[in-house]
Amino acid sequence: MLASGNNTGPTGDLLRRVLVIHLDTGDENPATLRYEGDPLGEMQRGRDSYVADVLVIVTAWLAAGQPRA
Repeated sequence: MLASGNNTGPTGDLLRRVLVIHLDTGDENPATLRYEGDPLGEMQRGRDSYVADVLVIVTAWLAAGQPRA
């Protein structure tokens, strides 16, 4: 799911269930930006490394006693 809007955000219980990010390209009209490369291909080529990174994060969270944010 993707949502967008001005001065909007999740409230209540939804705060624990969504990831809020703010992207700023520094461009007045980001819809016209063109990017080079193949991000999906790069992710697939480095999948082992990305999976290992995620497992390190989860292991650290478990070792910390599963703290709630």
